[in-house]
Amino acid sequence: MKRWLNSPWFVAVLCGVATYFVVQSIFDLTGPARPVARPAMTDEIYDPHEASPELIEALGSIDEALARLNVPANPRDPFDSAPTATTAVATLAAPETVETLRLSAIWEQGSSLLLVINNRVRTVGEHIGPVLIESATMDGVWLSYEIGREYLPFGGVVSLVTSSGTSGVNKSNDDEI
Repeated sequence: MKRWLNSPWFVAVLCGVATYFVVQSIFDLTGPARPVARPAMTDEIYDPHEASPELIEALGSIDEALARLNVPANPRDPFDSAPTATTAVATLAAPETVETLRLSAIWEQGSSLLLVINNRVRTVGEHIGPVLIESATMDGVWLSYEIGREYLPFGGVVSLVTSSGTSGVNKSNDDEI
């Protein structure tokens, strides 16, 4: 087929046939013009404002129709971006979360110590969720949370269960997580 498409005579014949079909579809040269059927005209003109007496009787008055609608006493604005909450947030219990912290680097910058905990640079006094970095030395970090305090040694990993009544502290000094 590639040999035929490389021949200019074959391509010219294909273009001529394609042109014939396009002209035929546009002008429809195959026969006489066909008559177009038109809808019959009627003398009746429909007025949408006129309703039959049966329909008016079935619907009743406008006041009755509005009374039958179920509209709430305090309708909500659909465009209001902040709907009001009906439940108190203080009554909900905080879920249990497990904070896993890994101390991978400690270095001294001027008069302060910088720490890399969970691949982020931290300083003393910062919060990591509910856990506070209390103090730091070149050997490790003291962490405090709502249940108590925990020591995280350099290169170690500690998992703390927060927002519950159980301690659940698991320590490990492995470098791999």
